[in-house]
Amino acid sequence: MLVGMSVFYERIDKYPPVLVRLMARKPRASGSGNGTRPLTTKEIADQSGLPASMVEGLSHATTWRGVDVYTVRDFTVACGVDFTNPLHMKRLSQYLHKRGAFHYLRKAEEWGSYYIHLVRIWRDENRNTNSRSIKENRAA
Repeated sequence: MLVGMSVFYERIDKYPPVLVRLMARKPRASGSGNGTRPLTTKEIADQSGLPASMVEGLSHATTWRGVDVYTVRDFTVACGVDFTNPLHMKRLSQYLHKRGAFHYLRKAEEWGSYYIHLVRIWRDENRNTNSRSIKENRAA
């Protein structure tokens, strides 16, 4: 089932590339449930058809601005966060509602050298976005 374009655009605004990258996991053999380990940049590049340098650039980005819709699709689907798939969106929403502790990333060998940096980028941007929303609501 495909979602309407307005829902798609809401999801683009709500879930930035850095968060999509943090959610990228190798699927279980059964294809259900959460993944077993984080996907590597190479795996995402191979699955998406995007150059590894572009995957890295998107992985550190806090907005989709300037990214064409086909690149958004290729990157998100390769990361297992298809904005048009209700099951993917439910999993993401539930995970973030539980405060998104990224336990699976903490177990990864690259936690200290790579993933912790991405988590900080996402949390800082998320904090800034929430702060802007509060100020906008007060001004209204």
